[in-house]
Amino acid sequence: MIYDTAIILAQELNKDKGLSQQTKSRIDLGIEYYNARKVKTLIMSGRHEDFGEKYRISIAEAMESYALGQGIPENDIFKEEMSLEIVGQLIFSKIGIIDPNQFKNILIISSDYHIERIKTISKIILLIL
Repeated sequence: MIYDTAIILAQELNKDKGLSQQTKSRIDLGIEYYNARKVKTLIMSGRHEDFGEKYRISIAEAMESYALGQGIPENDIFKEEMSLEIVGQLIFSKIGIIDPNQFKNILIISSDYHIERIKTISKIILLIL
């Protein structure tokens, strides 16, 4: 299956405004799927609770910068910069990016320990909203 997009769920920024290793590994997986032509676009999703005060950069912006540095074209990257956690990441990605672009086949990239929770939440959010 070829996915219209992959939502890459952010984990956090380090104190130096760099991406956590966990977030980088999620992006790397998204890039791997993109380069293998299994996904057409990537959604970088996440803000930081201290955005604007302490960090002045959203996690999604830092994720986009990392992906651009890995050769992903800017026009194939979307940013969702409003959410603070998984539920918000899925809701704001759906309302702001997925629906307007009429994406139908969605891949969600996170860490293994989130998979069961994400399956439950995404069935409700992506199918009902």
